[in-house]
Amino acid sequence: MLTVENASKCDDNVELCPGRCQLKKRLRAEIIAHQDTRRKIEGLVMEVKRKDEELRQCKEHIAELVLHSEAQSLLFQEKYQEMEHMVSKQNFGSHESNSEAVHTKVEKPSGRTRGSGSPFRCISSIVQQMNSEKDQEISLGRQRIEELEALLSDKQKQICLLTSRLAAVDSMTHDVIRELLGVKLDMTNYANLLDQEEVHKLLVASQEQIEQSKAKDEELDVLKEQFGHLIQERDR
Repeated sequence: MLTVENASKCDDNVELCPGRCQLKKRLRAEIIAHQDTRRKIEGLVMEVKRKDEELRQCKEHIAELVLHSEAQSLLFQEKYQEMEHMVSKQNFGSHESNSEAVHTKVEKPSGRTRGSGSPFRCISSIVQQMNSEKDQEISLGRQRIEELEALLSDKQKQICLLTSRLAAVDSMTHDVIRELLGVKLDMTNYANLLDQEEVHKLLVASQEQIEQSKAKDEELDVLKEQFGHLIQERDR
């Protein structure tokens, strides 16, 4: 009888096993997805840190370029003023006589074109070219900063999206765990119920055996008494 009851109990556990195994597989899949999402978030955070560092370096480089450009501009302005001052001194010292003044008036335009105009234009064009190059480099740096800021914004959006997904995975994981705990509790209650029924049946069987033993003892006492009477009658 106990063998049949144990077999019935095993069949009941087998019936509960598919649902429990399915919940375990689901929980395992949710845990793996949870870990993958965390790894993606950590990778994005590291990438954002790298982009922040690159953005900081670009800003520092642009600041250095601006300072360098301003310093060079001031330097060229000082040199330009010095050369202009030297040319004005030479022009003032050349007026010694009227004939020389007339000669200077005739020759000075061409000389000024060659002496003052050409070098100043060259210096001015060099300064303008250098400023243009610096402006272009600064513009490229600012464009790179805008690209990095847009990339950082996109990464932040991805992090927010993955964080929301992670929260959803956490919620689903808790739901699966609660379901597993519920199944385990149901199985425990069922096992306790089976144990109680089995104990009750054992008690009933023991009580029956006790009753049978008492009946046999009483029957044995009767037989002993009859046997004693037979011996007494034989001795007479």
